[in-house]
Amino acid sequence: MRFSVRVATAFAAALLFSAPLSAAEDLVPHEALYTLSLDEVKLGEEAQGGDGQFLLRVERTCKSWVLVSQLEFTLDFGGGRVLAIESSGNTEESLDGRSLRFSQEKRLNGQTVEAFKGRAALTEEEGTDGLALFDLPPDIRMILPS
Repeated sequence: MRFSVRVATAFAAALLFSAPLSAAEDLVPHEALYTLSLDEVKLGEEAQGGDGQFLLRVERTCKSWVLVSQLEFTLDFGGGRVLAIESSGNTEESLDGRSLRFSQEKRLNGQTVEAFKGRAALTEEEGTDGLALFDLPPDIRMILPS
């Protein structure tokens, strides 16, 4: 399993600080399921096609906004050779915009190739806007820049 600290930090910071709290007031809970298809792609070798689906759900709970995303896509290279791509993510942000829980997992042919999980929060510490703590990979702590 591979983990990109830069990607995870950017992910946490972007989610926590991407929009002012007032923007959340206009957010509407919804769910969308997209059907995906691909006629041709070159990925080292030419795929004959691909199909899948993408789910995006935004919901409001009593204490938070929740964003769920799921991607399932299969590339067909012919002769029974396929590449199954799966990605799932879950983000939960407090209604006051001060804390965040996140998880992300990517799988190829059922094998996890990248995963991270943790939480972030705005802090009152001088010189920092927040702190991200990771459960997966374990024991990573990052100060989010001000």
